[in-house]
Amino acid sequence: GLLELWMPELTRGYGVTQNRWHAWDVWDHNLHTCDAAPADKPRVRWAALLHDVGKVATRVVRNGEATFYEHERVGAEEADAILARLRFPNEEREGIVRLVREHMFDYRQEWGDAAVRRWLRRVGVDNVADLFDLRIADAIGNGTRPPLVGGLEALRERIERELEKEQVLHVRDLAVDGRDVMRVLGVPAGPSVGRVLERLLEEVIEDPSLNSREHLLARLEGMRATG
Repeated sequence: GLLELWMPELTRGYGVTQNRWHAWDVWDHNLHTCDAAPADKPRVRWAALLHDVGKVATRVVRNGEATFYEHERVGAEEADAILARLRFPNEEREGIVRLVREHMFDYRQEWGDAAVRRWLRRVGVDNVADLFDLRIADAIGNGTRPPLVGGLEALRERIERELEKEQVLHVRDLAVDGRDVMRVLGVPAGPSVGRVLERLLEEVIEDPSLNSREHLLARLEGMRATG
């Protein structure tokens, strides 16, 4: 009974059935996924163990089939609480929680280049390999079919192409900075400066050719003119 005291969120998955895509209940699926994760990657192992803890709270049966909408979001919140309780270092906790939150990404060939860049910005380039490892472990942990890695390989190739172009994915990569925003808009340092930079970043991610100092300063002038 010690696990119930130590990590009750995990034990609650015992006996919680899933659907035709899974051979195991939530409890066993989490354990099988953990076993399938790379043994030399403790961050991925922890994410694999906790990746579906949110399914217990989100389980709904529709037309005889169990669904778990937004379980990754709920699971990320529960994983964060578990790891904080276990006194994980903040950086490690945040990395594991990010993997849990993002493990349900749904890559489609129809994604445009901007969609790939937005996804990269959200998950972080440094987390892609771990997220792929988690996705493969999750598929193995289903117990019903071998993992299909073709989609992951296609996404990997597109990521490599984008990174080769040295695309702008962070505010720090913009051709202007917070001092430019404050000077042109006449605003003090604060959250509003960050919001403006994020807005410019979204535009540049959509069209990387816009990341020139001349263009972005003109955009700031336009923002000042329109209030």
